[in-house]
Amino acid sequence: MKELVQKLIRMRKEMIRRGVSKKSYLRVHKSIKLFTTYFERFPKVSEETFKGYCLKHKEDISVLLPGRGSSSYQALNQELNQLLNL
Repeated sequence: MKELVQKLIRMRKEMIRRGVSKKSYLRVHKSIKLFTTYFERFPKVSEETFKGYCLKHKEDISVLLPGRGSSSYQALNQELNQLLNL
């Protein structure tokens, strides 16, 4: 779960850097800050604890996902839903 969120953060940062991110920069920045701060404060958090945190902040994770038109959207969304058991 942690690896997936970190991957989404890296992807979204790269999209912003390349200028292809179409989502609100402020909204994306808030989500990135939320999770990077969490990782900094709790570097050895268990997967179950992090899963609970992600369930509370599911909308913030969805902001980090690539857009529906992206080739990787379906696979990443499916992986996220499986990890969250939705």
